[in-house]
Amino acid sequence: MWRKTLLFSLLLLLVGCSSKSNFYRLAPNLHETPNKTRALSGKIVAVAEVSLPDYLDKPQLVMRLSDTEYALLETERWIGALDRNIQQNITEKLQKSLSSYTFLTEPWNEPISARYRLYVHIDRFETDAKGRGILSGRWAFVDIDNNRLINGRGFLYVSEDNVSEKHSMRVALLSRLLDRLGEDIVKTLRTVLSDR
Repeated sequence: MWRKTLLFSLLLLLVGCSSKSNFYRLAPNLHETPNKTRALSGKIVAVAEVSLPDYLDKPQLVMRLSDTEYALLETERWIGALDRNIQQNITEKLQKSLSSYTFLTEPWNEPISARYRLYVHIDRFETDAKGRGILSGRWAFVDIDNNRLINGRGFLYVSEDNVSEKHSMRVALLSRLLDRLGEDIVKTLRTVLSDR
């Protein structure tokens, strides 16, 4: 009996010590509300699953403390998988800006084929202890039918200003950096797709 009482007391202690978690989602800057009833049409472009390094592929927000030290913020978490959140943000940005094409996130179950695919790999996506943000990686736009790289490049975005210690402000900063990536991809694809 005393073991059950001890176990119950320990469980109560653990529950009492646990902190409430905060959850965040990246928000794309679309400048205006998309028309929810607009029919999708045109050529289909697949946005592949975004690849992340292991240290980012976690539910917790990551903060860089120094060049070699990072912290996982246990009570500050993404509301869903970070890679899917980034993929959805980029897809929404592309769909809003290049509306004559239909951008779909992979994977999908329908028997739909896409000639083009966009790949995005993230190397760094974090804020530091001073509130500065960084986003780096590379992307590639591929003609699947001909197994050919059409365009691609590396990217590095560093915030110009520091933000406060509030984690919601840090997530907003990361959203702005991701928006810059989306705008640059849009500019390139607008030129590339106009030639096809």
